[in-house]
Amino acid sequence: MKAGFSDVLIGLQYGDEGKARIIDTIAEEYDVIARFNGGSNAGHTIETGGIRISLHQVPSGVFYPQKLLYVGSGCVVNPVKLTAEIQEVEAAGIALDERFRLSGLATLVQPHHVLIDRLTGSAIGTTGQGIGPAYSDRAKRLDGGRLLNIRVGDLLSDRSKTFALVRENLVHTVNHRKLADIDIDRIMEEFAQTASAIVKYIEPDTLYMSKLVAKGLNVLFEGAQSFMLDVTKGSVPYVTSSATLAAAAY
Repeated sequence: MKAGFSDVLIGLQYGDEGKARIIDTIAEEYDVIARFNGGSNAGHTIETGGIRISLHQVPSGVFYPQKLLYVGSGCVVNPVKLTAEIQEVEAAGIALDERFRLSGLATLVQPHHVLIDRLTGSAIGTTGQGIGPAYSDRAKRLDGGRLLNIRVGDLLSDRSKTFALVRENLVHTVNHRKLADIDIDRIMEEFAQTASAIVKYIEPDTLYMSKLVAKGLNVLFEGAQSFMLDVTKGSVPYVTSSATLAAAAY
């Protein structure tokens, strides 16, 4: 069988160029629509048949029931936001169970990431979604023996241990920054419930996409943010925290 191919769609300015509308228009030509960077800080709005949905982590091919939807390893995933988004999509009559997959290598946005972002992100105009701190912890990996980069796939191996690590990071942040009125139990309960809800979408096979293309499927990579917001090539420091260039899709 002839192998498939992949195309990458990115914005060339600072975002809001209408990428989702273009993707919704050309998605019919592809078998897989895949996100490769960013997280819930990106908003892609599409409308068809009187249904209007703002997508933040789910790829913009949702209105094509036969298309596979994939969130790749370069993304950071906020389970609280993603669960709410999935519920909104399904409330519109769109089924995701058999076609939506999350890379097990994607990083989880933890509650302490959101707290840190809301405390420190205003200087560079972040959305306060915890994206920057999550990417920062992905690079830092460990701090004083605490595991910082917790990945989506960790939810498949030992969920209780994963939640304990997330809680440890949250408690450390609250204590270190002397934050008041933070209901750690409530935050962790919400995180645990929503993280458990997305487990069924996790794809543990790190060659999942490569195998699909080898079988002849064609992929459209959906870029979040845009070229001038790239963490390296963009207008530093007023950029996002991920690589937004076409090369990052691969």
